[in-house]
Amino acid sequence: MSSGRSSVSARQRDMLRREQNILAAAETILVNEGFLDMTIARISAVSKCPRSTIYLHFASRQDIVVTLAYRAWQKRLELMERGVNYAGPPRIRMAGVAVAFALFYLLYPEQVSVLDKATETICEKASPHRLESLRRAEQASVEIVRSLLNEAVLVGDLKPGLFEVREMIFGFSALAAGGFSLQQMGFPKFALDIEDAQNEIWRAFGALADVYGWRPLSGEIDWDETLAEIRRQVFPEETQLAYGPGAWYGGWGAEHPRRRGKGSRAARKGKSAGGADPS
Repeated sequence: MSSGRSSVSARQRDMLRREQNILAAAETILVNEGFLDMTIARISAVSKCPRSTIYLHFASRQDIVVTLAYRAWQKRLELMERGVNYAGPPRIRMAGVAVAFALFYLLYPEQVSVLDKATETICEKASPHRLESLRRAEQASVEIVRSLLNEAVLVGDLKPGLFEVREMIFGFSALAAGGFSLQQMGFPKFALDIEDAQNEIWRAFGALADVYGWRPLSGEIDWDETLAEIRRQVFPEETQLAYGPGAWYGGWGAEHPRRRGKGSRAARKGKSAGGADPS
């Protein structure tokens, strides 16, 4: 009996290794060459796995893309769940989610590319159970943001007004996905002469949250310090991998930006008008 269990376990481990090998080969081809070149024959050649064996694991190459996208969403979701558990009111915890999102884009560019390539045209041809897993992961990330917005309404940090919660979720999602996609393309630097695109994405997020009336507003707390503390407490290893040793202020490095004379536009405006420097 024991030998039978051991044999089954070994067989399962072998199948898992083969599947991981197939997915690794497919991801390399997809990211570097595109979906059209990610044929089963090409995956077989790169993975050194027979086509017949690949079909034992995946019904189609669309299934492979959806599985890769699911894994990418799971990684992003794992980071978001850590960020949302940071202590504080809803908008502070949303900052934790924003930090998680930024780290995902910096640390996992291949998985970001996979998500970009998992288009609706590809997904609709995948097996229903594969697609359902992907949609559940996507919905779980939406629910994190929805729960924060609903909690903000409940505690009075956000008053229902012209915008519905689902509109706010779309606005934040569109800003984040679009902003980081442009960063991946290099657009902010070559077209707008913006060196620190992530800082600009964060400022745009703050401005949008302010428009929604979500407190604390951008001018009410030191957000640079808040983000640094989130990185220290929740994402210490990821932050230093992404930005460098001790770079708790992200693209600004190890020192508070206002101490380097590079504070936010609002801070510079306040100082020029005779306002006190909050740092």
